[in-house]
Parts: sequence; C-alpha cells; structure tokens
Amino acid sequence: MLKQVVHKHWLPFSLGAASFALLLGTFIILGEDASNDSPQVANPPNATEVLRETVFADGNIRTERVEETIWAIDDFWAEYEEWQLVDQSNHFVHFRKTILDLSPEVKEDGYLGIDADRGIVLYTGAQEAGQIVTRYSEIEAAKLSESDVAALEQGIRIESLEHLQNLLAQWR
Repeated sequence: MLKQVVHKHWLPFSLGAASFALLLGTFIILGEDASNDSPQVANPPNATEVLRETVFADGNIRTERVEETIWAIDDFWAEYEEWQLVDQSNHFVHFRKTILDLSPEVKEDGYLGIDADRGIVLYTGAQEAGQIVTRYSEIEAAKLSESDVAALEQGIRIESLEHLQNLLAQWR
C-alpha cells in the first residue's frame, strides 16, 4: 500500500522533501553568515591608571598619575621597558625610574646649606624660605672647618651632580 501512495503522489512528496532540504540549508547558511559578520574584538581596550615615580640622585621624587588606554599589552610594556615595576593590580600600575642626575628644581636653584638644627641640607630657593630637598644627617657641621660652615651658612650653589658629590665626599 505504501508503494501505491508513494507511486501515486510522487510529485508532491518530492517537492515537499526538496522544500524541507532548502529550508534547512537556508538556516544553516544564515547561521554561518551571522557569526562571520559580527565584529571580532580580540582584546578590548582597558583603561588603566599609571603612577610614574621618578627618583633623582639628589633625593627629589616626582610623581605623575596618568590614565592610559591599553590597546596592545606588548606595546604598553615596551613603552615602560626602562621603568621598574613597583606594584600592579587590577587597572593600576606603579612604575619607578631612577635618574642619576639632579632634579630640574635643584639644577635651576639648588643650594647646600645649614638648617636651624645645624644639619647639612640641600634646598631650593632662598635660604630663608627654601624648600628642603634632602638632609645629610651623616655629616656633622661641628666637624667642618669654619670656612666651610661660613660658606654653608651663605649657601653653596650646586652646579652639577658631580659638584654635589665632591662637596659631600670631602665632608664625610
């Protein structure tokens, strides 16, 4: 009997099977196209707070906080390859760089002098209102010559890192 039904109605049966196959194929093709057309973002950019700490040979420390967008992690690390990583957490990185030179403030207006407690200090600006950069507690003003103490009371202009190091070395 099945043979008679199929033989008698072969055209509608064939058309129905072909329609079903086309419908199924359409869904498969549309599913592949939808997954290929969607934008692929491998690594979305990350906003990260970066703390850059610059330590100068005179003891001055500069800090700068910046917000950086990291598009490629390799590029980010390459940008800071001369810096030392101090701390890192989620969306925060702290770098430090040591510079073997005087800070710009000391280069511009730095002096070696004596403070009110008779300690040797490196300061910037006028002696009365100067901002102390570093104290040299290992050097005792009482052990210095009178001419050195008089020069320090007036303030000795620091010309370079080498000049500062030579003065400190002769008093140690």
